[in-house]
Amino acid sequence: MTACAFCSGEVDGDGYCVECGLPADTAPRPAVSGSRMLRAADGLVSVPVPSGRDPSTRVISDPSRVRLNRRCRRGHVINFTYAGQPVVLRGFCPTCKTPFDFTPRLAPGELVADQYEVVGPIAHGGLGWVYVARDRHLNDNYVAMKGLIQPDDPVAVSLEVSERRFLISLDHPNIVRIYNFVTHDDSRGERGGYIVMEYLDGQSLGEILANRHTRPEPEHVLAYGYEILLALDYLHGRDLLYCDMKPDNVIITPDRVKVIDIGGVRRCDDPSGPVVGTPGFQVSTKERRERGLTVRSDIYAVGRTLEKLLGPGGTPRAGLAVESLRRLVQRAAHQDWERRFASAAEMLEQLRGVLREVRAFRPEHVPPVFEPSTVFDPGADLLDGGLSAVPPLERWTRGLRGALPGLPPPSALVARGLPVPRIDPDDPEAGPLASIGTTTARGLLDQLSEVRPSPEVALRRFRAHLELDELDEAETCLSGDGWRVTWHRGLLALAREEYGTALSCFDRVYGALPGETAPKLARAFCQEHLDDLRAAEEGFDVVWRRDRSQTNAAFGLARLRVRAGDRPGAVAILNEVPRVAQHHDAARVATVRVLSEELPGGNAPDGEDLARAARLLASLVLDGGEPTGKVRDRLTTAVREARLCVEPGDEARRELERSYLALANQATTWQDRGRLVDLAHSVHPWSLL
Repeated sequence: MTACAFCSGEVDGDGYCVECGLPADTAPRPAVSGSRMLRAADGLVSVPVPSGRDPSTRVISDPSRVRLNRRCRRGHVINFTYAGQPVVLRGFCPTCKTPFDFTPRLAPGELVADQYEVVGPIAHGGLGWVYVARDRHLNDNYVAMKGLIQPDDPVAVSLEVSERRFLISLDHPNIVRIYNFVTHDDSRGERGGYIVMEYLDGQSLGEILANRHTRPEPEHVLAYGYEILLALDYLHGRDLLYCDMKPDNVIITPDRVKVIDIGGVRRCDDPSGPVVGTPGFQVSTKERRERGLTVRSDIYAVGRTLEKLLGPGGTPRAGLAVESLRRLVQRAAHQDWERRFASAAEMLEQLRGVLREVRAFRPEHVPPVFEPSTVFDPGADLLDGGLSAVPPLERWTRGLRGALPGLPPPSALVARGLPVPRIDPDDPEAGPLASIGTTTARGLLDQLSEVRPSPEVALRRFRAHLELDELDEAETCLSGDGWRVTWHRGLLALAREEYGTALSCFDRVYGALPGETAPKLARAFCQEHLDDLRAAEEGFDVVWRRDRSQTNAAFGLARLRVRAGDRPGAVAILNEVPRVAQHHDAARVATVRVLSEELPGGNAPDGEDLARAARLLASLVLDGGEPTGKVRDRLTTAVREARLCVEPGDEARRELERSYLALANQATTWQDRGRLVDLAHSVHPWSLL
C-alpha cells in the first residue's frame, strides 16, 4: 500500500485510504506553512502553523468519493464497491440484510435550529459526518457541527449521548470548545442530534504527516505531545478517558494545539460503554479484555501518535537527546501495561526534560544555570578525578611527577556522589524520613532503627551502609523492583567496580526516566571506566549542554579532552562553568593545571598557555582568601616549573628557586626539607664569580 496524501493512513488496492476514506486522486491539501509560528509547550518551542483557509474550500462535494470504515448496526463490515465505482452509501448489508444509510443528512444551505446555516460536510469521524456552518445569530461566524451517521443505530446513539453529557462541560484551551447541542428534522423527516462546536482553522497532525517530503522536527513532535498531554491530564483529572488519540484528532491552529473528535470520551469507571478507538493506536484486545480502557491506554495512544510523527526512519541525531526521545516514546507505547507511564502528568514531566535536551543542541540555545529535578536531589560531591586537586608536597619530595592523566574518579566515590532519588511521597514513612537531620552515616543508621520499615527506609539505610563502605550490609537492604531499587543496585555494582552491571542498571533507569539527567550522568561514569570514551563523552555532553549546574559533567568532558591531549578543548569546557556554580573555584584551579602541565602523549604547554595559567592563578581565591599560603605556593611552583622548560632564563630560575624554598617551609621532616632545598640549589642561576 502507498501513503495517503491527506492523513497518516495508507491507500489500499481500491485506491482509497484505509484511515480517512479519501481517494488517492483527490487534490492534496496544502502543507503547513512555516511563515507563522505558534509558541507551544509553555513557550519552550515555536511550531509552524498553517495559513488561513476559507472553510468553504474544505467542503467535500462528492461524499460518494469518501469511503468510510463502515459497519452495519449488527457489526458487519459493509465497505464495498461495484466494478470500481464509488462507494455505495445507501443499501442493505450483504451479510445480514440490515438497511444502512451513510449519506450526509444535511444539505448546503439547510438551516439547523433556526440558527446554523450549513455550508457542507468537511470530514467524518467514527461517529458521524462533520459539517461547517455559519452561526446566523453571531455575525455568521463559522462553527462545526457533528451528527450521527445512523440515528437509529443504538450503539451510535449511546456514544452520541455520552458525547453530549461530557463535552459541554469541558473547558480547556487544548480541547475543542462545545457551544451547543441541537436537534433538527432533516429533509427525510428524521430527527437527528447535532453537537455544535468551534470551527478550527488549521491542519491535523495527520495532514502534516501527509507531506511525505518532510517530517516534523523532533522538538515540534515533543511540543505537540506536550499540548496533547495537557489536554489528557485535564480529562484524567475529571475521571474521563479520551480513548481515540491519533494524529488525525489533533489540530494545529494559529492560536493553539487542539484535541478534537472527543465523542469517545468516557468515564474511567464505566466498563460498559462502547469502545471507540483506531487500530494501530489502540491497546491490544487482550489488555482491553483484562484491564479495560484506562489512563495507561490513553498514554499508549499518545506514544503511538508521537511514534507515527517521528516515522520509522528516526530523526537526525542530536547527541543522546534523540535517544531520550526514542525511549520516551518507547515507554509510553510499551506493550506491558505496568511499564508505561502511570499518568499524563508523569509522562509530561519526562517529556519536558527530553524537550529541553533536544533544544540544548540548537546553536542559539543558552543553557540554564540550574534546572531542578522533581525526581532527584542534586549531587553535591565533586567528582573531578583529581583534576582540580592542587599537587601535594609529595610531588616534589617523592618525585611523583608525570603527565596529567585525565582518569575517572574512583568508582566508590562516584557511587557515593551521584544524585540521590527524592523520597517517594507515597511511602508510608516519607514524613519521618524528611525530618531526620543527622550528618553521619552511623548516626543515621541508629535513627533509622527507630523508624518503621518501608521501601524508602530501606533505601536510606542502603546509602548509609554505602557511605561506610559496608557493601554486603548495603545489599541486604535491596529488594523488590522499580526504578528506585534499580538505581541503588547500580550504585552497589559501581562501588564493587562491576561496571557492566552498573551500566545495565542505570540504563534501565534511563528507560524509565528518559527526561532526567542523573541516569545519563551515571551511565557516562560507567562508560568512562569501561574505556568507552565516545559513549561517555556523549553522556557528559548532553547533561552539560542542558544544565550548567551539573559541573561533574563538565569535569567529565574536560578529563576526556585531557586524555586525548586536547588542551584547548579541556580549557574551553572548564571556562563554561558559571561563576554561581557550586564547583566554579575547582574548575578554575583545574584550568590552571590543564594550562600548565604536560598532557598524555608528551603534549607540553607553550608560553602562551603558561602566561594564561599565571594570570588565572593570580586571580584565584586560595588559602581562605589570604594572598599567600601553602596551596598557592604549591600551585605556583607547578606553573613555574613548566615555565622554566619553555623559558630557561635566569629570571625563571630565580622565581622557581624561591618557590622551592617556600615549599621547604612546608616540610615536616628534615629529609623532605633537604630534598626541597636541593631542588632550589639545582635551579639557582649560574655565575662565573
